[in-house]
Amino acid sequence: ERLAAMYAAAAPVLVQRFREREESVKIDVFAVFVDLLRATGNAARRPEAAGAALAALQAEVGSVVRAMSRQVKEKSLKTKVAVFTLLKELVLVLPAGLADHLSVLLPALERALGDKASSSNLRIEALLFLRLA
Repeated sequence: ERLAAMYAAAAPVLVQRFREREESVKIDVFAVFVDLLRATGNAARRPEAAGAALAALQAEVGSVVRAMSRQVKEKSLKTKVAVFTLLKELVLVLPAGLADHLSVLLPALERALGDKASSSNLRIEALLFLRLA
């Protein structure tokens, strides 16, 4: 119940903050959202407690994917790695939650995996996300 209230209060604000200009702040915002996702995943093990939180997360999926598709176009490798880490956690919590949004994310995956300038960390996170999605 508290987790659902936290989603209602914090998730929209965090999604708006994904556009933060300062990279270190943006990475911290992504990390907070990942922590929220992990808390939801832990609560999902107890179905009676997770229903409202999962519903609140499902309502935010579209805006999260749109924000992540914009952020993955950034030049910073740290930002790109953080994006795929967040998306991976999202898929772990909502296994079929991104099925309708994969077409938006495929170009970013292709760039991450095909770009010679990509780091191994970026490729690993992109492949982990792809495997789970």
